[in-house]
Amino acid sequence: MSISNTQISLPRRSLLTGSASALAAIGMATWARGSLAQTAAAPKPLPAYVGWKDPASVIVHSSTTIETKRSAFGTSVITPAEQLYIRNNLPAPDASIIADRDAWEISLDGVKNPRKLTLRDLKSMGLETVAMVLQCSGNGRGFFPSKPSGTPWTVGAAGCVVWSGVPVKAVVAALGG
Repeated sequence: MSISNTQISLPRRSLLTGSASALAAIGMATWARGSLAQTAAAPKPLPAYVGWKDPASVIVHSSTTIETKRSAFGTSVITPAEQLYIRNNLPAPDASIIADRDAWEISLDGVKNPRKLTLRDLKSMGLETVAMVLQCSGNGRGFFPSKPSGTPWTVGAAGCVVWSGVPVKAVVAALGG
């Protein structure tokens, strides 16, 4: 076995250019893998409880996990409900439960005057509206080097939403603090 003292001349600019090219290639391969994963399998149909969503805008992983396709995000500041992802831990409630939402009740304890309030009661306490980013903590895990145990979300488990509701602070104040 012989050892050679041959030097390789590699200008700094060539090293930087080559390194940047290699990093770009790795990044593109990762992106392409996620894009192909979104389109490779035959699409599953939308579950009945979200039949109003745009099926061309989403990827149905299961009846409780529905991801927004990257191509559906568009340029709007707010993500339309028809395109917003779904991540539920439980199955959708029966239609009979959803039918009379104003009758839904919540029991509130740990306040001076504990009691049950209906959704109708809460609505009468004054609504506030806020815009926010909603993102599943598993967003992007489809790009992990090892396969995740749950849904392999790519980039579609996020959206910009507008929520309206009564602040908890107002409810606590109405019940005596």
